[in-house]
Amino acid sequence: MNDIQFEEYIRTELTNKIKMTEVILRAYYELMLESGITADEINQKIDEIISRKVKGDYNRFIRKNCPRCGSIVTESYTQPYRGMCAKCGTKVMFYPFDDGKEETKETDPLACLDF
Repeated sequence: MNDIQFEEYIRTELTNKIKMTEVILRAYYELMLESGITADEINQKIDEIISRKVKGDYNRFIRKNCPRCGSIVTESYTQPYRGMCAKCGTKVMFYPFDDGKEETKETDPLACLDF
C-alpha cells in the first residue's frame, strides 16, 4: 500500500467513524433529553468543556514514543493527529483522548461497538 492508498484508506475509515459517532451522539442526546436533562444544561456543559480547553487543560500537541525506535515524536502542527519520528522516519498517529492509558472493555463504554 503506497502513501496515497494509505491516506485514502484512512480518510474512508475516519469518514465511517464520524458517521457512526454522529448516530451514537444523537442517541445519547435524545436519551438525555428523555431523561430530563435540558438542552440548556447540555449547552452549559459544552461551554464548560470548551473553556477548559481554551485554558489549556487539554494538551492538544502531545508527545509519545516512536513504536519503532522509542524516540520522542511530537504531533505535527500542520497535520493534526500525525507525527513523524525524526530519528527513523516512522509515521505515528496521535488519536484523540489517547493519553497512554489502555482502556479495557470494562472501562470503555464504546468497546462493544468495535471502534
